[in-house]
Amino acid sequence: MASVSAENLIKNGDFSKVTAAGKPVDWTIWPAKLATGVKVEVDKNIGHNDDQSVAITNPEKKYYTRIDQLDIPVKPNTKYMFKVYIKGMNLE
Repeated sequence: MASVSAENLIKNGDFSKVTAAGKPVDWTIWPAKLATGVKVEVDKNIGHNDDQSVAITNPEKKYYTRIDQLDIPVKPNTKYMFKVYIKGMNLE
């Protein structure tokens, strides 16, 4: 029987660390300069397993915003499982 170890390779995956401006540490928000009315905020009310989440609000269809993390330390020929929990509202 093989043993399985669980290690979270995503830094600050629960969004518990935030900057003085309230943005999640270790995450990159794109675009760097958000359009008027676009918000990317840590949400303490909606999360998975009592973790915080990030809420992205785009008031117009033409806007596209994302949050990501680069340089995740993975090894070749190694199997990984990534879990992402997403809740959408008013999507078109």
